[in-house]
Amino acid sequence: MIRVVVGVWAVVLCLLILTPSVSFAIDCDTLPPRFAFQLTPIDTFFFSGGNDCWGWVGPDGTEYALFGGQTGIGFVNVTTGTVSDFETGPVCTWRDIKTYRHYAYEVSECGPGMRIWDLSMLPDSAHLVATFSNGSTRSHNLNIDTATGYAYLVRQNYTGFRIISLANPEAPVELTGVLTGELHDIYARNDTVWAAEGNNHSFSIWNMANK
Repeated sequence: MIRVVVGVWAVVLCLLILTPSVSFAIDCDTLPPRFAFQLTPIDTFFFSGGNDCWGWVGPDGTEYALFGGQTGIGFVNVTTGTVSDFETGPVCTWRDIKTYRHYAYEVSECGPGMRIWDLSMLPDSAHLVATFSNGSTRSHNLNIDTATGYAYLVRQNYTGFRIISLANPEAPVELTGVLTGELHDIYARNDTVWAAEGNNHSFSIWNMANK
């Protein structure tokens, strides 16, 4: 594993040099809504706050939004604008979701581990097929390198990330872990991992080809 640490302001300067025509302001008022739907009282309870969302497209082309709510995970049919399913979990402010194939992987800071949802039955419902912990039940965030089939989970004490093989999507295997500075967010693509190191005001870049 190879690590490179980059200062935030150095990255910003590079972006300004390489993309001089970039616009940093977007007027969201000019973006037309895709749809609007009315939440029922029970939906309002389920969606009373949250911190993350992700998207998934079914084999028939139906688009879904996956919401990390304070009381669980919601599966919204974007095509029809309806809530297909909501599955409760530990009440928690921080809940993060990513997808791989027809599975959704959910973590939170309140446990009980990484929950694995089979999405193939949507729009009817999502099915919990496993909960993976390997002794570590909490995580602030995760990302999945879908090109290589590995999940990277922020450690429950924010000191780095865990490397988990999804060769069997319903039975993950933890390979090893990496220690960093304080870690808040992570992104992985083609065996390269970018780790945002929170209050250290830096992020590290890792070559994960040799796990």
